Amino acid sequence: MHNTTILTGPSLHPLSGETKQLVILLHGYGANGDDLIELGHYWSSSLPEAEFLAPHALFPCEMTSLGYQWFSLADWQPSVLLEQIKVAAPILNKFIDQSLEKRGLKDDDLVLMGFSQGAMMALYTALTRPLSCAGVIGYSGSLIYGESTGQESQPPVLLVHGDADEVVPYEAMSHAQKRLSSMGIPVQTYTCPNFGHGIDQKGIELGGKFLREQLLKK
Repeated sequence: MHNTTILTGPSLHPLSGETKQLVILLHGYGANGDDLIELGHYWSSSLPEAEFLAPHALFPCEMTSLGYQWFSLADWQPSVLLEQIKVAAPILNKFIDQSLEKRGLKDDDLVLMGFSQGAMMALYTALTRPLSCAGVIGYSGSLIYGESTGQESQPPVLLVHGDADEVVPYEAMSHAQKRLSSMGIPVQTYTCPNFGHGIDQKGIELGGKFLREQLLKK
């Protein structure tokens, strides 16, 4: 793979007709951008100047011919996952940079949101970009992160996880919370009771509240 790789996927233009904020939605393993763009329809009513982008991941999924993956899950060792994330992150960063530049926006106009594998990508990318974005939302994911950030300030983070998650262990949220807090990063968490690997209604509502708090505070 090369840095000339171009990410594509569905988008949702702002209700106001003018983009002043950008929300990038990163899907999970074996899915595609169409799976998450519907969240934009839910959140856009209270963020009329936000544009939503849901790029398809870099690679065809190794387990299905229909979806995509940001990286392989053949080996779940954190060190292996981290090395693969480091391969994917420059391509995602290029997509972010181009998307912001095209709209005349800056990093503090941006929120990254991810589900599962996409949450791992969102957290890593947000914490390693030269400038801090407005915030990060991670649903049913984990923090795969190996080095200290060079950012002067850190983006606030919202983590949402089901306590009956059968794919990514629920404990991953508390581990991420402790690590982020130790780095001085503001972090909020919410547990979806009796809920598996997904996003429940309360989690969606909290995501919308977080977006408004971070994007409309300027």
